[in-house]
Amino acid sequence: MGTATVPARAPSTVVPLPRGSLVQMTAPFTARATGVLLIVAAAVLLALAVASSASAARVRNCSGAEGGAYRKVTARSVNCARANDVAHELFLRIRPCLRTEVSQAPCSYRWGAWHARGRWIKDRYGLSQVDVRATADGAVVRFQTDWDGE
Repeated sequence: MGTATVPARAPSTVVPLPRGSLVQMTAPFTARATGVLLIVAAAVLLALAVASSASAARVRNCSGAEGGAYRKVTARSVNCARANDVAHELFLRIRPCLRTEVSQAPCSYRWGAWHARGRWIKDRYGLSQVDVRATADGAVVRFQTDWDGE
């Protein structure tokens, strides 16, 4: 019986790559894995672009109350007339924040759909005031109290 011979292979000319080289690290990726990676990266970029444009509503600077009850009213995703109405109603209901004046602790309270959070700050005269941020359905209204200020 004859013996089968295996054809001889040409000597390999593979040059070993240094550990951690970019070529060595990317070698396991196939064309399919690279395509999937590109699709995932594009989806993430698209999601970030949509999220940042949705939250980038313009901030409106609205006037404060007559008589100095509150000032620096700003609004996002709501017009100034509505923002001033909300600031007025929330100012009338600010009693939960007054209870925290001695400790200067943050406070929160609700009025209808509006959730207000306040924090104590010092105004330009060194007096304690409340900086209120109220949110409802994506709209934001901010104002500061103006007790004994000018």
